[in-house]
Amino acid sequence: MDIVRDPTILQYLSETSRLVNNEINIISVPAIDNLSALEECGIKHKFKRRINISDETGNIRYRTFILDGIKLHEGKWYFCVKLSLGGAAQIGWATNAFNPVQNESYGVGDDRFSWGFDGARGVYDCNRRSMFFRENDCDEKDVCGCGIEIDGKNTNIQYWLNGRALGPLFSTSDNETIKSGMKANLLPKGIFASYFPVVTVKVYRNVAHTGVFEFILSSEDMIQCPLTKGYKPLLMPKLLPMENVLVAHPYSAYIMGNDIQQYFYTSRCSKNDFTGKKTSLPRDFVNNEHFEVPFDIDMITKDDYLLKLSEESDDFLLSLDNHQSFTINFDFEISATENRPNEFDVVLFTLDDTMFSTRVCMNDDFIDETMINRKRVAILFQINEQVKVYINNRFQTLDYCYDFDSKLNLQFLLRLNAGIRNLGIWKYILSEEHIRRLFTYGLAYVAIDYQKLNEYKKQRNAIKFKAEQKYFTNETLVPFSEPFKQDLWEETKQSIGRDESNYFKAIPHMNESVVQLFGNTTYLVLNTTNQQKTYPIAMLG
Repeated sequence: MDIVRDPTILQYLSETSRLVNNEINIISVPAIDNLSALEECGIKHKFKRRINISDETGNIRYRTFILDGIKLHEGKWYFCVKLSLGGAAQIGWATNAFNPVQNESYGVGDDRFSWGFDGARGVYDCNRRSMFFRENDCDEKDVCGCGIEIDGKNTNIQYWLNGRALGPLFSTSDNETIKSGMKANLLPKGIFASYFPVVTVKVYRNVAHTGVFEFILSSEDMIQCPLTKGYKPLLMPKLLPMENVLVAHPYSAYIMGNDIQQYFYTSRCSKNDFTGKKTSLPRDFVNNEHFEVPFDIDMITKDDYLLKLSEESDDFLLSLDNHQSFTINFDFEISATENRPNEFDVVLFTLDDTMFSTRVCMNDDFIDETMINRKRVAILFQINEQVKVYINNRFQTLDYCYDFDSKLNLQFLLRLNAGIRNLGIWKYILSEEHIRRLFTYGLAYVAIDYQKLNEYKKQRNAIKFKAEQKYFTNETLVPFSEPFKQDLWEETKQSIGRDESNYFKAIPHMNESVVQLFGNTTYLVLNTTNQQKTYPIAMLG
């Protein structure tokens, strides 16, 4: 398959949180009453971001503009400024205490709370300047890119001009990894400071069209000075073409995201089986059909979030109720050994006591150049057709026809030192186009959507029960028929009481139940989390 990854969408899919407000406003600091309305511009992402100033009151005036609504406290961020008609401007970053004064030659880089570059010099710390690149102001239609890496004592600011890297211009005095550029105190407010972009433009009296510049915040419009690898744009396109990028949510999804605690679902057990240690099952992030085989959370590696398998383990077992077709996708990584050849055969899965092998290539950076041993697999089962396998950018048809039976029992990665994650199951065949999307962008959005939905449910305390509900499934909501005690509550959260099925009454013609209580002798205790501590917050009776 021909795989082409869009870095903008990859960044969007991999983000767990945005440090930017949904709305970004460009404002002057201090406020200017007679400022002309901002002009709309942009190639693909159009919004009002061009400043066009005419000044009639003085010979030279400095006007400073910031992006209101942005507070960045970690990560690598990037924006561009286009000087449509050339001229002079100082471009850079500032922190909270930055407060320029009107009617003075004062802007970004002219105090100890900001750092700027004017096309020729770095400007910082109360007007200290240093020759850096050239002696002239910017030419017509020049585009300057400005990036900041916020990483405590390793914080640094870098610049690009028309796509050409100028190198690190500023770095903290304690940063020993960057030798070039100027050492400056980039942490005047301490390591917990937040930063925002600033542009100060020089406006000349009676000189036409001075003070004209554009903020470029979306990577779609960063053509002349492209988004640099590793950095994020300050503004994501409002309408990413996700319908042409993503695959529909799988029916079930396991071992996804970067929160190991969410990988597992803790089930309550009967009192007879209660041993003081609850059973952890791999969580289904979509339909709550959690894995039937328990795994230990210690089997998840802390660095790359893989469920580790070994040559001595029982492999990865998957039992599915049969359907006309399935698509099964997962990533796996083989542990590197000194004596292993670059290409070799592995048993990808077993079915009906038959082993199906495929050839894998080590040192393959198909998924990521930092994950040369990571493989992405899609297996397609269609009744009365040969099984198809995609692995990285290779395709093969297995000499086996899928037959309709009561169960589909699979064992993955037989007797192999490997790790597995991002398991998705669809109860239909994905098209080749959807396979392409799956291999290009993965399934990170499933875990993100789960987190968002989970937070929403917490806010609403929304809990659903199935029509055939037999007991309260986890510690979120548990029943009581006697006075509340803390130790009894802790025990009840872990073990199922007698006749809990009596609490549930099926709703006719729906696959749901309602909860029914009996007089004033029964009630439910609702679990909630507040600042890392767990409390019972509601008693219903």
